[in-house]
This record gives sequence, structure tokens and C-alpha cells, in this order.
Amino acid sequence: YDFRVVLRGDQWAMPVLDLGFSEVEVFRADDDFKHISSPIAFGSALETVYVKATVAAWDAARHTLVAKLLHGAGYASVKTHDAVETKPVVGTDGLVRDGAIERIWTFQFASGSGITGCKIEFTGTTNNARVTYHVERRTHTTE
Repeated sequence: YDFRVVLRGDQWAMPVLDLGFSEVEVFRADDDFKHISSPIAFGSALETVYVKATVAAWDAARHTLVAKLLHGAGYASVKTHDAVETKPVVGTDGLVRDGAIERIWTFQFASGSGITGCKIEFTGTTNNARVTYHVERRTHTTE
């Protein structure tokens, strides 16, 4: 079974989780992944979609991350990006965050053949399963 818990506390009360005699399955991260989002409905046909991801613990020499749009009937059509931009991430303190990037993919469709909905697919790899990165946030905007 999958098990996820969010524990929140403060300086006066901390939560406790006692699993008693439970069994635990331990595993190591894999060296590749694929994530497909829930369906996203735009409401009208759009010709340009931007997908933005904030990624932490990024090492360009070790890691890859690619976004694609799945659209059409049954989300069977696959659109690869027309442009991609990588920027450093600036923290709330105004300093560039070490090992963090913001990646922006641009997807453009021909005039008059825009899409009304899609799913976003991320695929990524690392060359060492003990040196992984993680996507902190994914957003999408449209034009």
C-alpha cells in the first residue's frame, strides 16, 4: 500500500505517528521517470502554451528533463516543444539559488488549429540513481 502523511506542528505541540509493528518497504530511486498530469481544460482553442518548471538539485551534466503536451482524442497526439529556455532561480532573498533552475517550454500550434485541452508529460533521467533532482513546481500559461 502507498502511504503519505503530512505532519505539522509548532513549538508547543508536535505530531506523533506510531506504526507499531508495521512492515516497511525500502527502495532506491530509479534513474529515469515519467509523470503525466491530470487533464487540463482551457475552455477555448489556444495556439500557444507555456509550461514552466522550477527544478532543485539540478546538475546539467547528469540530468535531463523534457516536457511534451498530450492532446487530441484520448490524448493520443504528442507535441514536442518549439522552444526551451533555462534560467537560474532567484530566491526570496534576492540571491541566485545554487543548483536550482527554471525551465520554460513553448508549444505553438498552427493558426486555427489550437488545442482546447491537454495533459503535460515530463520525462527525465539521471546518470546516477543516488544523485537525483526534483521538480518543485510546474505551472502553465497560455496565449
